[in-house]
Amino acid sequence: VLSIAGSCAHLLQPLVTGVLTPATVVVVMLFLDWRLGLATLVCSPLILFAARISVRLLNRMDEIDDAAGVEASGRVLEFARNQPVLRAFGRTTDGYAPLEAALERQRAAVRKQVWMSVPGMLLGGFAVQVCFSVLIGVGASLALRGAVDPV
Repeated sequence: VLSIAGSCAHLLQPLVTGVLTPATVVVVMLFLDWRLGLATLVCSPLILFAARISVRLLNRMDEIDDAAGVEASGRVLEFARNQPVLRAFGRTTDGYAPLEAALERQRAAVRKQVWMSVPGMLLGGFAVQVCFSVLIGVGASLALRGAVDPV
């Protein structure tokens, strides 16, 4: 029962952070001023689009990293299973080339994953900054025209 409840809690977290929190912000902005709410609503697809591209990039990199990790794990098991044979023929000091190659491919995949995650993070951050700039501009414009109370 506890594992089912834990699973539900883990599934609800992305829903809350990805849907309910932004929707709450839009609703609050609509109550504060309908024009600010409308600007928030118009900016939402830009943030959603940036988030989807970021997730797509990260998922692609996770697949590459997972494949390299599976290969390296398989090579470690192969190396462990073959220890008696390798020791019998004195091959323990030279290393095990297939394992070393798999570990190097895994390191390269991790490095690539780090570098490929940067554009997604930059895109998401840029989208949020653009939306905040738009909201600040709309709010300042309304305040300067006296359409809303500046406080």
